[in-house]
Amino acid sequence: MGADTHSDGTARAGARGAAVEIALFGEPRVSANGARLQLPDRALAVVALLSTHAGGAMRRADARRLVFAEADPERAAANFRQTLARLRKLQVETGATLMEEEGETLRLVSGCANDVAAFLSAPQASRDPAQDARERLGLYRGEFLAGFDSLNPEFDEWLAEQREALRALFVETAAAAVAADDLLSERERVDLARRVLLLDPARESVARALMRLLAARGDAAGAQAVYDTVKTRLARDYGARPEAATRAALEHILARPDAAAPPSPEPDAERRVGAPRVLILPPVAISHDAVDSGLFAAFLEDVTVGLARYRSFVVLAPHTARVAALAADRDEAIQRVGADFHVSTALKPALGGAAVSVRLTAANGQVLWVTDIDWRADQMTRAFAEIVRHVVASLVDAIERTTLRAPAAAPDATAYRLVLEGRRCLVTVDLPNLRRARKWFRQAIARADGYAAAYADLARTLVLEYLVLGLADGEGLDDAASLADRATHLDPADWAGLRSRALADLYARRHDPSLERFARAAALAPNDADLRADYADALAFSGDPEGGLAMIGEAMRLNPLHPGYYDWIRGSILFQMRQYREARAALDPVKTNPAVARLLAATCARAGDRAAAGRFARALRENYPGFRADDVWRLSPNRRADDTRHLVEALKEAGVD
Repeated sequence: MGADTHSDGTARAGARGAAVEIALFGEPRVSANGARLQLPDRALAVVALLSTHAGGAMRRADARRLVFAEADPERAAANFRQTLARLRKLQVETGATLMEEEGETLRLVSGCANDVAAFLSAPQASRDPAQDARERLGLYRGEFLAGFDSLNPEFDEWLAEQREALRALFVETAAAAVAADDLLSERERVDLARRVLLLDPARESVARALMRLLAARGDAAGAQAVYDTVKTRLARDYGARPEAATRAALEHILARPDAAAPPSPEPDAERRVGAPRVLILPPVAISHDAVDSGLFAAFLEDVTVGLARYRSFVVLAPHTARVAALAADRDEAIQRVGADFHVSTALKPALGGAAVSVRLTAANGQVLWVTDIDWRADQMTRAFAEIVRHVVASLVDAIERTTLRAPAAAPDATAYRLVLEGRRCLVTVDLPNLRRARKWFRQAIARADGYAAAYADLARTLVLEYLVLGLADGEGLDDAASLADRATHLDPADWAGLRSRALADLYARRHDPSLERFARAAALAPNDADLRADYADALAFSGDPEGGLAMIGEAMRLNPLHPGYYDWIRGSILFQMRQYREARAALDPVKTNPAVARLLAATCARAGDRAAAGRFARALRENYPGFRADDVWRLSPNRRADDTRHLVEALKEAGVD
């Protein structure tokens, strides 16, 4: 590391005259000379307020009123002085000057690179319009202050208004750029139009422009898909139909002689996604009477289907596998078809019957995983499904671990590699890990904007953030639903998009559509443990805790080394069923997660442990100072009012007013 940073990359003293960058679109980041500054949330809120005001300045009293609205005036003034003092101290220590105080005015210093201020500034007449459009639109990397903690109702209302205003300004600016034929390239206009429609699906002028751009490529099917998506969203969200101009645009496209021509694929699209290509070779069979050839064929078929259901892999066709296996130089044939991994199986005699050897080999010839399975027809019939599940899970794990060895920051990192990094962050569901995961998923989308898995996982982080932070009704859920729908549109057979949309439906209290989507996803991925864990949560919130408990038990069986949120879900269900001691034991592995303090306070109170209930209630107040027990009525998606009342009363018993 350089002399001006700690080993963790944060700035330290000595960086005098540091170049300061303020990035508030997407996950907020303030840095000096490229090293991140660790600003307290309240100080970051002040920086955000100044960034959205003309000239980067506002009155101290106005800033204080928004940042500390939950406190009485005297305490708010003292807390605000302390926040400014901490900010001044940070500036002295790092040499990173962010703000100046001029009497009763606070002002951002000139010279800071500030994405929001630059986005709000008027275009310079002397600049190249195309370059100005690219730079301005490129600044909007995501929602303003994405993932920022709730401070108080007044600040949260201001933040919601700013997010909506900035989103609307981006949509208007981007729509104008898409409509201009001579401003941006065709590829830039297509990408920009897709971004706009994710944020505002009812923007039909942009939809029509995108349809025409796709048709000009010969992608009439893509134009039809755009129309279908707009039609579905309009009917669902507004009870409306597409405009006559939009219907006419589609009819004109489909009437063209070349409308049936297949789209011209982007030559590097598959490379940018980087989904591993897996070849499952025919078995090497050694004749043995104890081998049931029909059962073994079914085993290989189920392993193939199991891998394909993950949707993260490209499983090459059996015909390709047979041709490669029969080639004189099998290794060369495998390399020629572009397989990143191949699975080989062998039947061989063993004591008392036969054995099946399954081996996973990388393209460089390295054997990554191997197992031998006793193959006795009488036992295999009973254990068949479990053995298939174990083999598929082991193959997936070995492929993912191998892929994760490559550096995620490499310039040629694939979208698949970036998604794996994001999923690794979600092993622990807390705010820092959610933010880190979201960064990886957004990078994956930037790398390959047609990668369904990245959209599905990004949608899931928005729902989990809603849960962890206890956000206002519906905040972030509509965005999550749009992203999940995008994933399902890109790959209808991918269950992950259905799961993320089902979660968004659940927390928006659309219980029946949520359960229906979970059931469809489970049919596509019958052995995915994480899906079953979320399904268990939905069943419990929908008034079926017994079904939820059985489902989370199945998830834990499928994933014995499960992440902590499995325990959170199981503990929540047991609390709902009034099994308080069992709930307390279930929650013990996640007791240090601040987001679980609310449930632990209620559980300990009902279990009769007043001291523990008080400790968790204090932790809840420290991490979520504005939280009140009655907020559960707004936050919980319980279908049954008695379930919500049960939690509210238990929290009040714990001392949470």
